[in-house]
Amino acid sequence: MKNRIKIIGIALIIASSFSACKDKDDVVPVDNQPANSITVGRWKVSSYTVNGLDHTDFYKDYNLVFDKGGVVRATGPKEIHGLWARTNLNGVKTYRLYFGETDPFNLLNSDNWMVVSQNDVALELEAQRGDDGKQTVSFSKQ
Repeated sequence: MKNRIKIIGIALIIASSFSACKDKDDVVPVDNQPANSITVGRWKVSSYTVNGLDHTDFYKDYNLVFDKGGVVRATGPKEIHGLWARTNLNGVKTYRLYFGETDPFNLLNSDNWMVVSQNDVALELEAQRGDDGKQTVSFSKQ
């Protein structure tokens, strides 16, 4: 029951952040994503760096599944649920990720992960986040 309440709360937070977009067309519905969507198969965090320092080990024991409804499940030592969306803000393809306050996935919370590259088996994202500086995360299909 607690997890369900948390997920509902997270969904409301994400929904309110989406409503802050200047234009409804900024958020690309998950169902309209191309065939190389991350909604197919299981994924792993293959790389996570902050200002060039490697923190990939935080995620080595987890697999992720991104569903078409905007929920992402990380399974491993703990099961962690989060939310995701692909967006197109001012012509820049981005992803939004939100996992709440659960370590280590809370480090991936951002609404401005810019797409560096994406294909059927890999997704590379980059973000600038205040004092944290440049962050990169790469997902690879399992």
